[in-house]
Amino acid sequence: MLLVPPYKGLERFVFDLQRAEGINVKMIGQAFDKDEAGRYILKRGYQHRIGSVIYSEVMVALYSEYFSRRNFITHSDNTGGSEPRSISDRQEAKRIFDNLLNIVEYNAKKLKEIGFKMERDA
Repeated sequence: MLLVPPYKGLERFVFDLQRAEGINVKMIGQAFDKDEAGRYILKRGYQHRIGSVIYSEVMVALYSEYFSRRNFITHSDNTGGSEPRSISDRQEAKRIFDNLLNIVEYNAKKLKEIGFKMERDA
């Protein structure tokens, strides 16, 4: 349960970044496709509209982290024979959280380097 709020925060961050560039989708994943290797990419139309490779890379990095953990963190699976979705080791939870912070911090620096600023709601 401790990891749900940070991943919900990441989800909202990706959503806000999408809105800031005029990407209006119901679910954040609708803005992405997969390449031949199975990695997420921002849909071509959005890449052209944004016009920034760095911004697109940031969006992909953040969404990829979110998607890699969202089902494990935010959903429970009580079906028979399924692998438990709990993290019983505090160090493992801390490692996941620290990794998330590192990804967000690194990508926020990239956004800052390209001069991106998000307008606050009045």
